[in-house]
Amino acid sequence: MEPEQLLFFAERNKIPLPFDTVEQAKSAYAFQGYQSFIDAYIRNTLILKTEEDFYDLAVAYFKRAQEDGVIYAEISFDFQTYTPRGIRPAVLISGLNAALKYADKEFNIKGNLILNIIRNKNEESAFQALEQALPFRETIVAIGLASYEIGNPPSKFARIFQRAGEYGFFKTAHAGEVLNFSQNIREALDILKVDRIDHGVQVINYPDLLNECIEKKIGFTVCPLSNVCLGIYSSLNEHPLKRMLDQGALVSINSDDPAFFGGYIADNYNAAYEALGLHQDDIIAIAQNSLESSFASPTLKKEHKKRFEDFIKNV
Repeated sequence: MEPEQLLFFAERNKIPLPFDTVEQAKSAYAFQGYQSFIDAYIRNTLILKTEEDFYDLAVAYFKRAQEDGVIYAEISFDFQTYTPRGIRPAVLISGLNAALKYADKEFNIKGNLILNIIRNKNEESAFQALEQALPFRETIVAIGLASYEIGNPPSKFARIFQRAGEYGFFKTAHAGEVLNFSQNIREALDILKVDRIDHGVQVINYPDLLNECIEKKIGFTVCPLSNVCLGIYSSLNEHPLKRMLDQGALVSINSDDPAFFGGYIADNYNAAYEALGLHQDDIIAIAQNSLESSFASPTLKKEHKKRFEDFIKNV
């Protein structure tokens, strides 16, 4: 949610904010560390109430994504932030699904949804969210695990992810973003049986674990600008993306809360390209990895692979 959108939704839903200009709103996006980011994120979610809100927010994202050349997107969201204040899951899904259809028609972008389980919530809340996802299997293709790693290991949600697997969902989890939390990657692999790791950059410090992920073709959705904004790395020059790629990891570049972390998908590609000395072949490999590790249908993957190969021939 960009600062301009924050003011728009607040006015539409008659919800007061501690500021009333775009410049003031922008200053509120300048956070220090993870907790201040979460505080800002939660503040923004509190002004979303209606199906129209979720539709407008998602369409605005897809419009921006089209400008960066996106042709397929997986959008992460959650129920647990909204249902405690009376917003029904169907309200979110109706808005998001309508936006997916609009993006397909108007922007030629296909998309799917990933329902995140919020790791600082309890297991009962997580089971409820999972059950609420079942009527919407057409577009919710995966279950994720999100929010702060420390104190909330993947093993806390072992039964949730087992059930998600039984229901046929793909599985992914934020793990190994924070220093010295390689154990969370281990638990995500061994206990949650994930298909993909979100972030996972600390794996570079554990060669055996990295090699296992490479052998199992576990994808890593790396978000370079987010990692720097949260202070995980002091600059992009320190980022392990290039080293992970060179060692054969199925690593892709992604945008994490782009309005907060200073960049949409092309910004992340460009910043990594400049800071890490990536070559054209690296960019091609990263883009191919994003397709391979996606949760798109086999038919769509085949279609996009052909489209991508045709594009590369003319580069």
